[in-house]
Amino acid sequence: MKKRPSCILKGCGLTLMLFGICLLCWLIFAWPQPRKEPVFLPDLLVEPEAFPAGWTLEANREWETVPERALVDDFRAAEGVMRFWVPPGCPNPPAYGQTPDCRSAWHIILRYQNSIQATVAFYSNLPMALRGISKREKPKDWVYRSPIADRFRFACTRECWWEGCYPPPGQYTYCAAVAQYDEFISILNVAMFRNITLSDIERIVRDIDERVGKALSP
Repeated sequence: MKKRPSCILKGCGLTLMLFGICLLCWLIFAWPQPRKEPVFLPDLLVEPEAFPAGWTLEANREWETVPERALVDDFRAAEGVMRFWVPPGCPNPPAYGQTPDCRSAWHIILRYQNSIQATVAFYSNLPMALRGISKREKPKDWVYRSPIADRFRFACTRECWWEGCYPPPGQYTYCAAVAQYDEFISILNVAMFRNITLSDIERIVRDIDERVGKALSP
């Protein structure tokens, strides 16, 4: 009977220790990553000049914020911005009922509280750029890998998941490049129907690397 209080104290101590460890882990996961200079997210978006001739900004909008619901439900990010492009020969702004080959290209920059959160998102929620596509592959002709990203993935699909889309045999319909730079994640998604090649996408990805590298350099 005399040993009972000692067991209770040990149990309480162990509980407090586990609580402290959990609290510490949560603080590490949620603590904002400090930066000497603030980063303006739109500065990380790829510029229109990186796209082939004929591609234009959708409705001449420079950029817009990612909707709150998408940030919470889809990306689990703190904030995000995006920019859309319209292929050549397609209505701008996009018209209701337009042909499937007029799908826009888009680029998203997401900021997480820290690089740990971004890493978790990269592995657990990605590739969100190709959600719903079961057959993804890295093209044999694709050799570029970001030299500055912490993590990088490039994949394409030959499938269509919207009504009225009939891709030519053997042709990619969509390609996506996803990269993590510290607490930031970049997602580039491009429809491959009009006036764009893998070489063009490589130039776009290189432009993203260059812009992010300059903005995040110490």
